[in-house]
Amino acid sequence: MSMTCTLMIAGLIAAGGPEQPAGPSDRIVQYLGFTTQEQEELRRGKIVSHDVKELSDKELAITMAVLVPAPLTELLDFVRSGKLLEMDRDILAHGTLAVGATGEVDAAAFQDIGFTPSEAGEIRALLEIEPGTKLNLSQPEEQRFADLRRIFQAKACEKDPSCADAVATVLRSELRERLDAYRERGLSGIAPYARAGGKQANPAEELRNATNAAQFVARDYPAIFDAFLNYPNGDQSGMESQLLWLKQTVQNRPTFILAHRVLWVRDGMALAAERQFYVGHSYNSLQILCGFIPTQGQTLVVYLNRTSTDQVAGFMSGTRHDMGRRMMEKGVREQFEDVLGSLAGRRGR
Repeated sequence: MSMTCTLMIAGLIAAGGPEQPAGPSDRIVQYLGFTTQEQEELRRGKIVSHDVKELSDKELAITMAVLVPAPLTELLDFVRSGKLLEMDRDILAHGTLAVGATGEVDAAAFQDIGFTPSEAGEIRALLEIEPGTKLNLSQPEEQRFADLRRIFQAKACEKDPSCADAVATVLRSELRERLDAYRERGLSGIAPYARAGGKQANPAEELRNATNAAQFVARDYPAIFDAFLNYPNGDQSGMESQLLWLKQTVQNRPTFILAHRVLWVRDGMALAAERQFYVGHSYNSLQILCGFIPTQGQTLVVYLNRTSTDQVAGFMSGTRHDMGRRMMEKGVREQFEDVLGSLAGRRGR
């Protein structure tokens, strides 16, 4: 389960200290806008969702909350264990991009990135790439595949091991370059995606706007806000940080994602975040914020997901947004249910 939340944190911080009211504080649920009925469902252990104001016509945003019957320490142990990645039904493979003694990420960390024979269509899509929304690449990245196309025949590429290997090599190189740029310059290092007609999609701007929307964190926890917004600058000392590559099924197609996961624990609560700063197709960027608040031996978890995608903008935007939110909520709810079930199983052993 990708975890991070924002809207609740104002109430969390205001409550202060590890001892919280028996139920979610009025300040938290009022800030989030949960109705009286939703608050009661939350107290009964239901997974509750609520609308969030979206920042643009390309953004899908949802917030969800649940009272987890486990103490904060147990939940944080579970989050740190890596079980969330193993449980995610859509993640086909993943790797941790650990930084070595030289300060560089080992090139071997990318060696498992590639496509299976059944995913040959993705190899052809990369070799035939043109500016548009089918794949997310910058203009220079697209040009590298165009150069390969002059050497290999796209339609026969999957039958030619040298062609398939060349495509995978370029892909690994481009992912490595995007990772290095993010590690060096943070959001400013994220290259835009080329779109038809000379247009661009700007994931850096989308992620910056998503972070800036959490102004209550900037007000009450300015060091946390600065460290995340301005990564790698700012005081990073209190942040548990992990960089990952993910191979994930999105809209029934595999894609590769670069993600940055962070966790802060202080003042008797925790705040986690995930920033997907590169996504191969279907959506441009994703940022999740999640707060964990202890409450009488249980933990209130509040989750906020902001996903930006060109697919919901333009004609029939309202209908597309409604459908997109429903699909997003369904997926997140399933992840919450899986985590709750796993925690219950662990506690029952």
